[in-house]
Amino acid sequence: MSWKDRLLSGSFRGIPFYIDEHALSGGRNAAQHEPADRNSTFSEDTGIKGRGYTIECHVLGDAYFFIRDALISAMENEDSGILIHPYLGAKDVRPVAFEVRESTQEGRIATFTLQFVDTGEVAFPLAVIDAVTSFLTTAFSTIAQVKNAFQLAFDVSGLPGYVAESAASVIEDFIETLDAGVEKFALDPANRSAFSRALDDLFDNRVSLVQNPASLASELDSVIGLLKDLPADPPDSFTIDTASGSDDKIEIFSLVTAQDSGAASLPENTPTRQQQKKSLLALDQLIRQLGILNLSQNTAAKEYLSSNEAVEQRDAVAALIDTESLIEGIDDDTYQALQDTLAALVLAVPSGNANLANVEEKKIDETTPSLVLAYDLYEDADREQDIINRNRLREPGFVLGDIEVLSAG
Repeated sequence: MSWKDRLLSGSFRGIPFYIDEHALSGGRNAAQHEPADRNSTFSEDTGIKGRGYTIECHVLGDAYFFIRDALISAMENEDSGILIHPYLGAKDVRPVAFEVRESTQEGRIATFTLQFVDTGEVAFPLAVIDAVTSFLTTAFSTIAQVKNAFQLAFDVSGLPGYVAESAASVIEDFIETLDAGVEKFALDPANRSAFSRALDDLFDNRVSLVQNPASLASELDSVIGLLKDLPADPPDSFTIDTASGSDDKIEIFSLVTAQDSGAASLPENTPTRQQQKKSLLALDQLIRQLGILNLSQNTAAKEYLSSNEAVEQRDAVAALIDTESLIEGIDDDTYQALQDTLAALVLAVPSGNANLANVEEKKIDETTPSLVLAYDLYEDADREQDIINRNRLREPGFVLGDIEVLSAG
């Protein structure tokens, strides 16, 4: 295997890039002392310097501007994030600066200089890094393909005003549905405020956005992408149940992945009506597919409590991808991109959550305190809280019947 074969696929916060070169900075800090009454100086070691990473890289392709904008947004996010460094592996880093360059002499490419500082080590087996990175890269490329397909199908220009109005109405209904859905959940004020602002901006600009398919696709992707940043499961949610919606984030995503404006029933008796129907179906398809792809990224990034839970959510998302790839009229490139994403997801989950235990059911025939169960099952009283949380026990001192526990092995 050559050194090139050992390089990882570069990405930051799951956004892929191609590396050109990199520089690593580090060393140790030293305090230089110059006493006033002496003719000599001495230095004192004050610890290791934080490592810094400078990466020269590029993004390219017909839809490179989608990836360019996403990478810019990722670099402007105040939180730390996972950098998959092609030479150095997975790092928990904080972005500090970036520069992007484009030229009319070189089309379809944006060149970046990215600067990061270390916030700590992220140690994953190489195979896990490969699987998760491959999935994130594939999913992001599929999002770009979905946006491209939308731009080719959606067109209200030069048509009567009611065509554009119908598309704006679909966006308005989608916003109302999403806003009402998010309202059900106990989000903290900061998350709720940021999400509301994004929905308000989309609503205010909906009329102009339908005249620009590329901008509309980007705005919808930005809003739907915010769902990944909402808080994870509520504190008392320890299992994924897409049917009952025990996971708040899954419930919210389900509103997106079920998008259907009813455009399939529209008449096609004139060329104008045919284009209207085609555009509205493309808009429904865009929203659903962006929801599925963002949900799949959330699925890969989620921390699970058991391998059963990881497989259950993965299979639910895989079914959504498979169903969407088989819808009538889907183009070949989008079909293949969705199938590639499905294959990569199966490899990434649950391998991205190494050493997960399995869940099993236990039947408790006699009323038993949860503390005693923890000791009987694991010989570890500290495991009591997991039993209480996993089964939402209201009276931990009186456990009876079927319960769910982590396998002791």
